[in-house]
Amino acid sequence: MKIKSLKLMLGLSVFIAGSVSAETWCNGGTIVNVATVNWTGTVNENIAGNIIVPPGNNDPERYQAQHAAANYCSTYKGGGGPTFGPVVTGAGSVSTIITGPFTYTNTTNNYELYMGLNFECKKCYSIPPYKEIFELKIVKPLPGTEGNAEYERVIEKR
Repeated sequence: MKIKSLKLMLGLSVFIAGSVSAETWCNGGTIVNVATVNWTGTVNENIAGNIIVPPGNNDPERYQAQHAAANYCSTYKGGGGPTFGPVVTGAGSVSTIITGPFTYTNTTNNYELYMGLNFECKKCYSIPPYKEIFELKIVKPLPGTEGNAEYERVIEKR
């Protein structure tokens, strides 16, 4: 009995440790919107309408639209930046975010392909997020030179 409960506790601890240490997608990298796509109803029907829906699916149009958008975004996969440096989970992978129409994003079982589809393709790059850095240096004028144009110059941001 003790061995069985010990195995159970060990198994649960490994499961919990694995789930806690899991990183989020693109942690430490940069997520970039590589495409904003707006398909009209006709285009959406022509592209998504050819996707085979598994039996028993309660909303075939939503299934077809999601998979059509994911297939489109998958063309941007790969090449997520340099392979050296810190490891970024999901570098080079792409995520599909459906943004419209309202019927697709905010209701259930009322979406039809003729309504069109709006979505974004977000790609993970292994480079860290871009941050603009400014170095400020406070300079006080020498005594007796204040207000004299000969000793002043304007420095503009390039």
